[in-house]
Amino acid sequence: MLIDATGRRAVSLRAMGGTHHFDDCQTLIWARFCLPSASLGHSTWLEAAPSGWWYAALPSTTLIAPRLKQARLQPESFQITASRSYRAARVVGENWQTVGDAACAFDPLSSAGIFKALVNGQDAARAICDEAAGSHAKRIHQDYETYLIKRAELYQAEQRWAEMPFWALLAAAQGAQGSVNLA
Repeated sequence: MLIDATGRRAVSLRAMGGTHHFDDCQTLIWARFCLPSASLGHSTWLEAAPSGWWYAALPSTTLIAPRLKQARLQPESFQITASRSYRAARVVGENWQTVGDAACAFDPLSSAGIFKALVNGQDAARAICDEAAGSHAKRIHQDYETYLIKRAELYQAEQRWAEMPFWALLAAAQGAQGSVNLA
């Protein structure tokens, strides 16, 4: 039994010609900073701004930016990567299964990736032992549908910048679905 747990790369799924259904076109831009020890404490900081959600500071944020005034950017860490929400068109097959982000990926805002990967792995193990791969696939699809509903509720709650490109694109993407080949 092959378990594809290769994350968003979905190496095995891609090699088998698998497709993903994408539900948005989000991109994640990130970098690491050296911070003074007390600047953010032990909390996760998240802020909505006109150009999107921020886990780091730009001048347009009002809560995070002041806490990072002493931060030093580590330029070599700067990255841009796709962070689209998707699910594999097919998550199980004969002698193979996908788990975690290889099966479906959520918006990073959900903070559910690690938990989802662990639960998917447990489900896959049970499916292998019980020869019930269909229940594993059903759970992934149900969890993804629940995620889409929660994501829509979350993004619809932010109305301050509805006309800004980031927020307008997300509003337009709600309910739009497409299938894109990974190859």
